[in-house]
Amino acid sequence: EDKKDFDYADKTPPSGNQSGKPRFIFCYGDSLTFGISPPAKDPYPYAPRLEKELNHLYDPDKSSKIPPTIVQHFGLPGWTANMMLDHISDENTGVCSIVRRIPNLEVVIILVGTNDLGKTAGADKDIPGIIVKHIEDLHEQALDCAKDAGNKKLQTLMVGIPGSDYQEHVTQASELASTINDLLKEYATISPKTTYADFPFSFEKGGENWAVDGLHLSKDGYDALAEALAPRVKTILDDID
Repeated sequence: EDKKDFDYADKTPPSGNQSGKPRFIFCYGDSLTFGISPPAKDPYPYAPRLEKELNHLYDPDKSSKIPPTIVQHFGLPGWTANMMLDHISDENTGVCSIVRRIPNLEVVIILVGTNDLGKTAGADKDIPGIIVKHIEDLHEQALDCAKDAGNKKLQTLMVGIPGSDYQEHVTQASELASTINDLLKEYATISPKTTYADFPFSFEKGGENWAVDGLHLSKDGYDALAEALAPRVKTILDDID
């Protein structure tokens, strides 16, 4: 996998700003976090736009010399939630490694599940339950790793599985995604440190938010995702205070 966006180790935390120390957020997931957007060759992750939106919410007049929030990201194209679990402590790809390396991390946003639909559709198992358990475990282990590292503030935000052209043509996949999202939403109501957010817009073939492959987002779509998530992340940060 391409690791060029996995740059959290290269960041030096600022010493602080007028309102205190900056807040650290990390976006983790599959190709939708990496920012694949055909036909463009270069990725266009939503994390930089999320950082911009959050900094505007916290400092609309840009009066602070140091940004109030820093948002970093790592996307693993093609990976399922189960694959992320299998590598949870891997030095290069694991979310636990990320949590340990950023001791003041406050929010991890996990967007995963799209690849799970394609790899499991049609199997004779309790597929919704299995996928949901993998995603829940990903959040729980990230939180446990933070706690073990002395970080008691960390919260996670789980983003629902978005629509796609694939789901438009495979009814089973669409129903599976809907069931999984409902179960994740229910889980978040009883988890004290995990918040659920529906994916902010529906699939529209040829729509401005979607790439030509009908699976990934356009640049406008990644921007729209960031704009929708920003107030949700700010609410979590404000509650941590």
